[in-house]
Amino acid sequence: GNGGNDALYVQGTISADTLWADDVKLVNEVTVAAGVTLTIAPGVTIYGYDVDSGLHVEGTLIANATSDANRIVFTSDNDTPVAGDWDGIWFKAGSSGSLKYVTVEYAGGGYVSDVSGRGNFSSAIRIESSPILEHVIVRDVDYSGNSNTSHGIELVGSAAPVIANVLIENVSSYGIYVPSNATGNYSITYAEITGAGYGVYVSGTGAYQFAHNNIHDNSYAGTWNSNGSSTVVNNTISSNGGNDALYVQGTISADTLWADDVKLVNEVTVAAGVTLTIAPGVTIYGYDVDSGLHVEGTLIANATSDANRIVFTSDNDTPVA
Repeated sequence: GNGGNDALYVQGTISADTLWADDVKLVNEVTVAAGVTLTIAPGVTIYGYDVDSGLHVEGTLIANATSDANRIVFTSDNDTPVAGDWDGIWFKAGSSGSLKYVTVEYAGGGYVSDVSGRGNFSSAIRIESSPILEHVIVRDVDYSGNSNTSHGIELVGSAAPVIANVLIENVSSYGIYVPSNATGNYSITYAEITGAGYGVYVSGTGAYQFAHNNIHDNSYAGTWNSNGSSTVVNNTISSNGGNDALYVQGTISADTLWADDVKLVNEVTVAAGVTLTIAPGVTIYGYDVDSGLHVEGTLIANATSDANRIVFTSDNDTPVA
């Protein structure tokens, strides 16, 4: 019966262990201080007041619901919400936490310039630490001041989260974005990414896993910059713009398996002392005349019959010699 959404306004720094058991409204940047735990009860809704409003975690955030029926929801405070209405959630370096059965929607409005080499982008969830994300939904993400520059989930620096069974939909830029200078040993499995500008940018110098994900109906599937010790296998890539394959570029600097179709962009080099193995049945597309595979280490591309040939071919819809 109160004006606006029926929620208490929260602002400033949370400096003692706190439980949110009722709906709240974030006003400006709300920070969970280092050494402090914020716990959010199942069923609670957190409203972002405007583009300057978000939750920054320097301590610990525990937001664990148990099912879709009692999801914790981070959303816009607007009566007619649109993507980019508020900032988002930022797990800063040294923080920890857990998000289970959490929805983050209409975020991405908080534009941050070149943090840890991340470039000038915004995100619904920014991660610089090692939280657990399970059954999280991220949707309707954009930056209203500069469209097509907002990611769903972004990993920065030494981020090493465990991300499983998440749904990311309707994001203006990348559904999941991990820049090439990321160093963490992260895991992303059983995610569904749809309706994004690009499905994923998977990269980093750590030992990371990207497996059993479903990337579909995006403008482009995305990019795999395989410069770390990576496992990228058993992903379903379909109905994206262009051939349904992840772009690969740069130098492969650790032993790598290609078990899904890939697209070579510019010169891709297998470094000396490194082995690239290509599984039977995989197709490798060359993006243009500058694209090819240069082997300084070892290439193993062994199929077993005509039925599961490994194919190197053109990325053009109407290929020519």
